[in-house]
Order: sequence, then structure tokens, then C-alpha cells
Amino acid sequence: MKPGSWAGAAPPFLLGMGLAVTVLVSAGLLLYGGPGFLPALTVVVGAQLGALAAGLIMETGIPGDPHPQRLRSRWFLVLAASAMAAVFSGLWEVRGGFGASVLSQVLGLAFLAILPLFAGGALLGTLSRVHRGGGPRATSPGAAALLGGGAGAVLLGLLLFPVFRSSTALLLLALVGLSVGALIQGWGLEGRLWVLPGPDDEARLPGAGGGTHEAMVERWTTAEGDGGWTVLARPGEILTVTGPRGAPALEMDRALCDWLADSGMDGGRGLVLGVGRIPQAISVSNGGPNGLGCWRIELLDARDRGAARFMEASGLESQGRTGSSLELREVEVGEALEGSPRHLPPGSFDLIILDTMALGVGRSGIFRFRSGALLRLHSALRPGGVLVVGPLQDGGTAGPLLEGIPALMAKHFSRTSAYVSGAGSAGEVDDWEVPPGRGEGWARLHPEPGARAAFVVAAREGELGGRGQRAWPDRVRGFLRVILTDSQERSGSSPDAVATG
Repeated sequence: MKPGSWAGAAPPFLLGMGLAVTVLVSAGLLLYGGPGFLPALTVVVGAQLGALAAGLIMETGIPGDPHPQRLRSRWFLVLAASAMAAVFSGLWEVRGGFGASVLSQVLGLAFLAILPLFAGGALLGTLSRVHRGGGPRATSPGAAALLGGGAGAVLLGLLLFPVFRSSTALLLLALVGLSVGALIQGWGLEGRLWVLPGPDDEARLPGAGGGTHEAMVERWTTAEGDGGWTVLARPGEILTVTGPRGAPALEMDRALCDWLADSGMDGGRGLVLGVGRIPQAISVSNGGPNGLGCWRIELLDARDRGAARFMEASGLESQGRTGSSLELREVEVGEALEGSPRHLPPGSFDLIILDTMALGVGRSGIFRFRSGALLRLHSALRPGGVLVVGPLQDGGTAGPLLEGIPALMAKHFSRTSAYVSGAGSAGEVDDWEVPPGRGEGWARLHPEPGARAAFVVAAREGELGGRGQRAWPDRVRGFLRVILTDSQERSGSSPDAVATG
């Protein structure tokens, strides 16, 4: 269900229209011929508004994330309440208002006003929670419902009532409109991802404890249960994502994993800074798609417990090659770069992968090295060792990529290349398909609209274990290589020649 489209606005619009028809018809039935018009009007309208508010309050008090099953149950409740209102209206007409007794008035107020409005309020509350995951372009269900209510009131007074002149017929017509809204809502659920309830749900509830670094594992699937992404997330932040069977889900992750597989490194000691680069840590630990190498990988992040649960939920912990290992350590990435030197001992690593998002950048790629951090990373590499930095972005508020991080790294490394996503791959992403409440975190994983994703790789002078250097690929999944420094591959390549492509 795309934001701003008719499919997104139609269900709440039809809901508001149906409720407006129900409100007016119920008021007309209950007040017709009754004594004391103003007191009776006060009771009816007060009961309707109270029921609507009760439905909204009930939905907002339910913990956890909205799920399509709850949305469907809310639509069923609305349809059932509207059907009961139509049946009661038919009996009311046949029995002549049941003699206008007190009991008939109370039952009429319940079936014709309270139940439909309560069900409609609960559904509107659920729609509002779903809407929060649709980004700023999504049509507000409250505005659409009010607009539908106004349209329904005008339509009833000017056209429907003069034509049908039957409360039962009008309520049945409202039921048809609500059924159409439920159908459109069902179509809109197709293809969108939702958070499945899981063992980490309790950690999201107020008073459940846990520090600010605590991360939860989530499973995202479609309404039909197809596919399935495993996500490590915090409120408003998505740390890392993998697809079915632990495969990298994001194009940036897939490109990085492919580059590592084609880089020619065949084993050694590696350091991964930040849980956002778990897909690359696993790819290296597995020896990559080519199945080469035996690696000892250390992953540093303050959320190591979340990373362990994430790897277990993804089935990644059992995929490492024989002889390879992956050790998780609870260390702040900033502390590793600027604090105790024991985290980055000189000449210790053949590969270092730095997740820029682990340093608290506002959005993917808006990143600058802090004073002395790059020199410490350079020193921690063995001769010929490789440093990978990403994600970055070219353009937007980060400015031109080649004037920033790559140029700085080229001053300290003998071999430096930037990989920039190709022309036409704008950074704007459609965050409507992600689960409700995850749109902001999802957007942070991608470049700003109009910018391009990128990462930088750099090698220290020398050769790993006396082995010759393998040529780095010129293209990885649509990411084009920009050579900044390379003693072996200087063949007149200009950074601008690739950066504009």
C-alpha cells in the first residue's frame, strides 16, 4: 500500500463515511418521536463520542507492534458491529420501535451507536499506528476518516436518504462501503513487511530494563508469512539486516561481501568494528562465496549480546568454515579508536572493517574520522593489510565524497579506492514497505535522496605474508571503482572518470 495513493487513503475514508451514515441514522431512529429532543440528543451524541474515544484509547494501550492479523480483526469487528446495527434497525422498523420502551432505547443505543463507533475507533487507532511506519508522505488515516465522515454526512442528507428512505437500507449500504474498504485494506497489506512477535518483545515494554545500548532481534515477514528478514534494532535505529538463510539483505552489504570475496585475501586475523558489519564478518569467516581462507575474526561493539542473539536467530553462528572463528567483544567502537591501545595493537590485523554507523552518525555516510583514529587504524594493520570503511555517501549534506574520507585515506595508504553506486541509483528509498515505526531507522541505512552510496577500501604498503597483491575489481554490484592511489594499477585512471559515471 503506497503512501499518498488512493489505496492508502480509501480504507479510512470509507470507514469515516460508513461511521457518519451510522451516526446520523442511529440518531434519527432513536430520537424520532421521543420526548425531550435536546436531552435525548445529548445522550446519543455523548454516547457516540464516548464509544469512539474508548475504541481509540483501547488500541493505544495495547503493547507491541501492529500486525496484519490485528488489523484484520479490527475490520471484522467493524463489519460485525455494522451488520448487527442493520439487523436491529430492520427489527426496529418491523416492530414499530418496540413501543419506545426504555429497554428498546438502551438496546438501540448500544447496537446502533456504541458498538459501531467503538469498533470504528479501535480500527482507526490501529490504522494510525500502521501509518506511523509509512514516512512523511503517507496519508494520515485521521484526516482521511474525517474527510470521509463529512462526505458521508452530505451524501446521506442530499442523496441517499431522499432515495432510500429506510434506515435499514442505509445501514446496509454503509456495510457495503465498509466491506469495500476492508477489501482495499487487504490488498494494501500484500508485499509489506511486519514484525513478528518474538522472544525480545518483553524488552521493548516500559520498565523491562536494559540499557541504552540494548538491542533487540526482530523477524520481518509479509502478511502471508513469506520471506523473512532478521533485524537487529533499537528504537528509531536499525543496526543490521540479513535476509533468508543469513544472506545480506541490503545492496551495500551485498556489494561489500562480494568485494571481500574477490579481493584475493585468503586468511588471517580480522577486526570488525560495529555490529552493522555482521554480514561482512560472517562472509569473511566463511571464506566468502569462493570458500577460500581461514580467518580469526574479532567483532567489537557495545551491543555484543544483541549481536550474539542476532547471529543465533539468523542461523549464522553455525555457518563458519572449519578452522575459522568469530569472537564477539563488548567494546565501544569509539573507545577502540580513541581509547586504550590494547584494542588496536600495532601490526596485528590483516583486515579491519569499520562500520561508520557505529560511531553515531546521523545518517548513512555522513562521517568524519576523529583526530588520530585513521593513524591508529593504519598502524594496527600488518604490511599489505586492508581497511574497509562504510557505509558512506557521495553528495547530499556529506558533500562530494572524493574530497573527504577517500582523499584523507589516500594520504596514508599506498593503495586506496572508493566504490560509488552507479549513476541513476538515487539514495531515496521507499520506506512504506518496512514495518510500522521502522521507517526512520530504515532511511538511516540509506543515502539521502539524490546522494549515492559508497564505501572505501585501502591497503597498507607491503604484501601480506609475501604474497602478491591481487587486482581489485572495477565494478561490484553496480558500485564503480574510483582509483585514488595504487602503485600497481596507475594507468591514467582519473577519479572523475568513474565518479561521474
